[in-house]
Amino acid sequence: MGSVAPRLQGEKVTILDKGYDWDWYPAEMQQFREMWKAGISLPDIAVRLKRPQKEVALLWLNESFERRIREREGGLLGCQNV
Repeated sequence: MGSVAPRLQGEKVTILDKGYDWDWYPAEMQQFREMWKAGISLPDIAVRLKRPQKEVALLWLNESFERRIREREGGLLGCQNV
């Protein structure tokens, strides 16, 4: 069995800022998946959804882990020039 990393010392950093909205409506999630499939870049998806890129990036991570989206040509930048 592999070794477990020791507990690090010092202050913890919270990465989920309180100034962001981490909640998503199912319709927004569906729009995200459609735009992802169409090859639209993550920054452009954020603009179209009127959400900060940080919120859309977290949605991308969740959708990827849940296998609701697939890898695509161009990765996060997509392949569509908008």
